[in-house]
Amino acid sequence: MINFEYNSSAAGARAAKSKSDDYRARAAHCADEAHNVTNKTMKRVCEDMARAWLRLAEEAQKYDAK
Repeated sequence: MINFEYNSSAAGARAAKSKSDDYRARAAHCADEAHNVTNKTMKRVCEDMARAWLRLAEEAQKYDAK
């Protein structure tokens, strides 16, 4: 079973972590889940979620830079 629940403190998050860093950590979590899944559909879902988190990280980084 895939665990889509993400616990940023369990991932070693810093207290003052930026949104873009958090989103990248979430993307990495999804990518890890994708590597552990044997079901092709669920693997694709995890990969898609990882890409979506990375897009959000890129947008958040632009906002953080302002």
